[in-house]
Amino acid sequence: MNRSFVWLALAGATLLLMSPDAPRAQEYPARPVTLIVPFAAGGTIDIGLRALAAATEKHLCQSIVVENRTGAGGVLGPLQMATSSKPDGYTIAQIPITAFRYPFTRKTTFNPVNDLSYILSLSG
Repeated sequence: MNRSFVWLALAGATLLLMSPDAPRAQEYPARPVTLIVPFAAGGTIDIGLRALAAATEKHLCQSIVVENRTGAGGVLGPLQMATSSKPDGYTIAQIPITAFRYPFTRKTTFNPVNDLSYILSLSG
């Protein structure tokens, strides 16, 4: 490739990025994040996740709303999240190992391996 072409392309890209009308990515998070805890309020998992949420709020400068959705051995909360929430990062859930077994025992509309994105391993 011609060096002058590379320099010209780099200069053009730099000018485009410095333009005040250049599209910018939206800051994340721009609104509160919902954390679904699939176990009862006041339990050890709930207490640990609330502490993690409180520490994370300081770094994100945005609130994290904790919702307890119990049932089905910890699968109900992640199942509801996978089937009804937009994949925009504003709804997250603690997913127990039972969620991975669930498609083998029941007919589901989601596959936990392919349909969920994992951001943190807390135990295991």
